[in-house]
Amino acid sequence: MKSKLTIAALVMVAVAASVYSYLRRGPKLAESDAVLLTDFSNKTGEAAFDGSLRAALGVSLAQSPYVNVVSDEKVSEALRGMGRSADEPLTRDLAQKICERAGAKAVVAGGIARDQATYAVSLDAFRCDTGAELAGTRAEANNALQVLHALGAAATELRKEFGEEQSSIQKFDTPLERATSPSLEALKLYSEGRKLTRDKGALEGLEPLQKAIELDPRYALAYSSLAVNHYNLNQNAKASEEIRQAFEMGDRQTARERLQITTLYYDLGTGDVKKAIASYKLWVNQYPRAWNRAAWRGTRICPRRRLRCNVLTMRSPFCRKPLRKNWTILRCTRICTRWRSCGMTSRRWSGK
Repeated sequence: MKSKLTIAALVMVAVAASVYSYLRRGPKLAESDAVLLTDFSNKTGEAAFDGSLRAALGVSLAQSPYVNVVSDEKVSEALRGMGRSADEPLTRDLAQKICERAGAKAVVAGGIARDQATYAVSLDAFRCDTGAELAGTRAEANNALQVLHALGAAATELRKEFGEEQSSIQKFDTPLERATSPSLEALKLYSEGRKLTRDKGALEGLEPLQKAIELDPRYALAYSSLAVNHYNLNQNAKASEEIRQAFEMGDRQTARERLQITTLYYDLGTGDVKKAIASYKLWVNQYPRAWNRAAWRGTRICPRRRLRCNVLTMRSPFCRKPLRKNWTILRCTRICTRWRSCGMTSRRWSGK
């Protein structure tokens, strides 16, 4: 009898330990949570890693429907709200200060160091409110050319640490050297072009984006960004050709970027608004966290012309940012206008 009680007690202890272990391993991000990426701490002395690794990490994490990365626009807004320059390096300390203001739950601090020929990449996540560590991953590369692959591997492990299911990770895990560019210099120029576009306008961002394409003629994201810039400069023929080229490089895109580029292709490239709207819908449904709980819930009022249309809810970033800074508002307005002129009713596109 005594031995049976002892065995039962041991079983209960084992079960309790398993439950405790499961709870500790449970999801560390909730559905509405977002993460803020710092600039990488570069201890290698190699300038090629400055700017490029943060941009690459953003692409790697954003391909996950589970992880919501705070946009660079929100980061800039948070910095300006604190009276800081948008150009200020985003260190971990500064990121911790603006984290909650930017709507994030966690800060992801990246770093790279070199020991002779070996590069060590680190990713560490910390809670915004307490600074407590949430997760951390490490990866190594034998040379500079393998750093992007190592960063992608570290990002995948971080997604696991955050609680994303393995089936989701396997489905959305395009290698970084394919999703972005194997050229660190091209990646750095792409990041610079996006930043100049964001801070100074489409015209200023053209040159670095064009140089990125010269270094990597199959850089799909650079073509896509260049197309948007040319469209915003009313150079529609160039925009149409560039988004066509990006669309044809399906092997150089994550699933998320593929949806974005496909939407742009049908809207800017072919003018097929039916397919553009269908792609918008798929994009929102597949990546709901990226749209701040946006959903297709019937009609809404589009900006500027106040036309009734069924594109996205009022809470979607597609239709709430200043027109001069975000092409998506113009796209929303244009689509609404076209469907209105074609006599389409909101009922047809209710999304139900």
